[in-house]
Amino acid sequence: MGNGNTLPSGWTTVALGEVVSVSLEKMEPSSSPGSHYLGLEHVEPRTGVIIGKGIAGDVRSVSNRFRAGDVLYGKLRPYLNKVCIPDFDGLCSAELLVLHPSPAIDSHFLRYCISAPEFVEYATRNAAGINLPRVSFGVLAAYPLGLPPVSEQRRIVEEVGRLKLHARAANVELEPLAMLLGSLRQSILAAAFRGDLTADSRRGPQTKDRITKMPTGVSRAPNWQRRTLKEVVADAKFGLVRSIAQQSNEGGNLYVRMQHFDLNGIWNQEALTRVQATVREIAEYALAPGDVLFNTRNSYELVGKVAIWPGGTEPALFNNNLMRLRFRNDVLPEFMGFQMQAPAFRAQIESSKSATTSVCAIYGKDLFRQPVVVPPLEEQRVVVALIEQALERISKTTIRVRSSQQQLAELKQAVLAKAFCGELVPQDPNDEPASVLLERIRAEKVDEGTAKPRRGRRSARA
Repeated sequence: MGNGNTLPSGWTTVALGEVVSVSLEKMEPSSSPGSHYLGLEHVEPRTGVIIGKGIAGDVRSVSNRFRAGDVLYGKLRPYLNKVCIPDFDGLCSAELLVLHPSPAIDSHFLRYCISAPEFVEYATRNAAGINLPRVSFGVLAAYPLGLPPVSEQRRIVEEVGRLKLHARAANVELEPLAMLLGSLRQSILAAAFRGDLTADSRRGPQTKDRITKMPTGVSRAPNWQRRTLKEVVADAKFGLVRSIAQQSNEGGNLYVRMQHFDLNGIWNQEALTRVQATVREIAEYALAPGDVLFNTRNSYELVGKVAIWPGGTEPALFNNNLMRLRFRNDVLPEFMGFQMQAPAFRAQIESSKSATTSVCAIYGKDLFRQPVVVPPLEEQRVVVALIEQALERISKTTIRVRSSQQQLAELKQAVLAKAFCGELVPQDPNDEPASVLLERIRAEKVDEGTAKPRRGRRSARA
């Protein structure tokens, strides 16, 4: 926000409470049961989007009354930055302050002001309460606000709206691309274990490559063997048991848990914890590059996810919700790891999931009976190389897409920062300065205050 030393021409500094009042109008929902009702859950954090509404008749507690164009501000957990302007009348939760802007401030400009990072930080810092922090209007009213002329406020609102529309349109274009990249990974893995990626290399000069269908839906070339997972695994081991209390951020050995990789086997090692372990435990539970980790217990959606340990600069141990798989010499661990991430294998293990109300598990006996395909070792190397090349390209493109999405998310705040510095739209010397308008509003209030007693005295004399 601007301050008194750097304000552009025509701007002034005011306390928020000088240009905004809070409505104290209450209503029993039972007196208007068909009215629209807004709770905190109906306002999306940070965007100002109203994502739903209720019916007043479903509410029992006294509510605030608002009208179309009022600014609603979520005072509970102000860091969530829930601010909206409904285009309808209704009732709202007492956790939403109903703000009335004076003629000196445009309602949409006000919404941008109290959605800005500086204001959110101020409200959060001055909230009272630990578990349920709330900020009062009295605290908010003291916030110093850089106020442009009303005409400039409206130009700012119009320009911010225009830029947001462009950003939203760009994001709409990026979202399908992000989804496509996710499905492309699965398509590549599906093709790899049908034998499609290496089909040309198997075609002889006189013969066509024949692909036979496995009962599970995985296709294979004639020289690809069909085995069970048990037949190709040389060693399977559950991980080391360590409670949360036994984990820390300092000292000991890295401790890999199920939350450190996703359904695509992509690693997130930023939150790795550390545990103490004996020499015997380190020898028994240490991970080696190429180890395949299978998640045996998780939510229904995530159980059975698979990752290939890439190695690191120091030893790492693994948690007991993970099973470490090492394979026979004629099977590349990367080939089997990718196969276990592929759509066909994921579909196979669906029937092996054993779920309770809180957790889902896949037991070793059910896992090891799953069918897999095993081509000659040299062809496995080719398949793995082709998959890695394709996934690297997908990864680079995904990073670029996510970076673009992040830049778009940051654009609004950058635009608002320029707006509050007076750099977003040009100043117009013909605009009435904000200070002049404020003085006139103050004078009108004084006139109203002095006029009321005169009317009362005339009435009394009558």
